Amino acid sequence: MNKEDVLNEVKNLDWPIEFKEKLVVGDINSNVGITTLWTFPDMVYDTLEKEKYAVIGNYYDRQNGVSPLLRNCLANPNLRYIFILGSDKSGSKEVLLNFFEKGIDENSKIIDTEVTIEKEIPAEELNKLREHVKVFDVTNEVTNDMLNDSARITAILKQKIAELEPLAPYDKPKTFPKPKLKVNTWPSELIALTARGKTVGEVWLEMINKISKFGPVTKMKTKDSFHVKELINFVAVVEEEDPDNPKMYPFFRFNEEEIKPYYDEICTAKIPEGTVYTYGSRLRAWVGKDNEKIDQIQDLIDYLKQDIYRTSGLASTWIVDFELLRRLKNKDKNSPCVVLVHAMYQEGKLHLTAFIRSNDMFRGWPLNAFGLRKLQQIIAQGLGVEMGKLVTISGSAHIYEDCWEDAKKISEKYLKQTRCQYDQRGYYIIEVKDGEIFVDHHSPDSKRLGQFHGKTALELTDTLALHHAASDPYHYMYLGRELQKAEFALKNGLNYVQDRELKNA
Repeated sequence: MNKEDVLNEVKNLDWPIEFKEKLVVGDINSNVGITTLWTFPDMVYDTLEKEKYAVIGNYYDRQNGVSPLLRNCLANPNLRYIFILGSDKSGSKEVLLNFFEKGIDENSKIIDTEVTIEKEIPAEELNKLREHVKVFDVTNEVTNDMLNDSARITAILKQKIAELEPLAPYDKPKTFPKPKLKVNTWPSELIALTARGKTVGEVWLEMINKISKFGPVTKMKTKDSFHVKELINFVAVVEEEDPDNPKMYPFFRFNEEEIKPYYDEICTAKIPEGTVYTYGSRLRAWVGKDNEKIDQIQDLIDYLKQDIYRTSGLASTWIVDFELLRRLKNKDKNSPCVVLVHAMYQEGKLHLTAFIRSNDMFRGWPLNAFGLRKLQQIIAQGLGVEMGKLVTISGSAHIYEDCWEDAKKISEKYLKQTRCQYDQRGYYIIEVKDGEIFVDHHSPDSKRLGQFHGKTALELTDTLALHHAASDPYHYMYLGRELQKAEFALKNGLNYVQDRELKNA
């Protein structure tokens, strides 16, 4: 192809094909591209004539920025020279220089870096690009102390560009498919993520979604051939489930008839034939000295009856000397997963926390939760108080590899709509008056708790965040939208009414 045909095709591609809105396009007849790394490009384009360059732009992200840069080069084979200048805060220059000087390995990784080029761009095309494009590193000449002096930078570039030999395009313009975005694990806090809801089903749905999305892929044991997705110390809060009338959902992998027998396993001392122990046998018939059997749950109830505010109302399933012997023999297969339960009274209700050392969250947790909720009911009734919240803390909260796809399908099908729920930290009334935005904080039972005021959404969102104003991210997003709307109304003389469209005053 001759140059005219190549440039017509480049124009038809609406070049640059990547990040065009962030790049400064000059004259595509030019052979020159300029990257200013982390320095604002206007230090160059404000004083450099457009016919001197084809494109100017930043190269910030050493990991994700190189493939788009190379795609732009391949889509315009008339680009034959690249100048590198500016402040380099992320090592981007090293990546670009190593690509052109050293190339890539068999895995498309730029040699002597950790950066991989998108595999959809063929290696032969990248090597052809390296062969026909020359890179000039002028960071030693355009030093950091010059980066505020546009005239000096331009003078150096003009001289160097004038010395270049005009070159014809080396190939026809080429574009390549974009990689399909696939993320196995999203970044997160990893420790102590939370799922909260009224029922076991609500909590389970949020829980499997978070573990599927945020849980790193790991193993339960070094020699295991299978993998799990796991989060550590996952906190689940069930607020209102009635164990006598369990709320059933179509996504459960069990029916109501299967729940009731599990109550016996966790709440009574019965041991089914062929079973070594149950949680209930450890909690309701603990073997003490002289083979004396102790009902830890009844003992806990009697203990709290003496002083319901005591904080030592615990019951454990672990027999410590058994567990130490198992460790000595390197055998932990039969160690109880539900390790202990902790009953606490606050504001008229009996709350129960259970620590579960290892928890199959997809297949096991829902039944664990129903059984523990029933146990909580027994303790609350024994004390003559209402049930509060059930909290489970799962040390290893995992989903096995053979359940990943099912967990994903259930999440995609049933988590399409956000649950509408009241924030337990209260609600907010927003008004615009007297030249300011006022935010009144009310408790869930409508008691006025305080007031914030300011002139901008930014000021008020900072204040609300500092006061931990909401427990629900959706509530924070709602407040942000309303405060921005209130600020717009204040600045433009419009009538603001919370949850309504803006109108002329």
